[in-house]
Amino acid sequence: MRLYPPGSVIGRTVVRDIKIGKYTIPRGTVAVVALYFLQRHPRYVKDPNSFKPERFMESKSMHNFGFAPFSAGPRNCLGQKFALREEKILLTHVIRRFNVSSKVPIDKLELAMELILKPIQGLEIKLTPREHPSSK
Repeated sequence: MRLYPPGSVIGRTVVRDIKIGKYTIPRGTVAVVALYFLQRHPRYVKDPNSFKPERFMESKSMHNFGFAPFSAGPRNCLGQKFALREEKILLTHVIRRFNVSSKVPIDKLELAMELILKPIQGLEIKLTPREHPSSK
């Protein structure tokens, strides 16, 4: 969800004039934040394109905007906690029973940034049943 956030962009209204370099963003402007790029920026995530689940073990080691797939701040997604729990339960059941792999190499995956981030041609995955010692 960090590398491929479901909501690829969020909008926020600028509440006061902000100067960034030689540019001024006036109050009332809708600023668009591209989460897809923000969560891959080395300023917020060390080694951003690597899959390292352990980076979430110590939440203090990651910048607040290093993981914001449900937005951030007071207007973040109301269903965030429910969605994360639901995702963990589903993934636990699937990963315990199957080896999961993509039929498309990650560097060949073409994405569309619409309301949600999604693969243009869909995503084919391969599920191979795991052998469990108790099943022998």
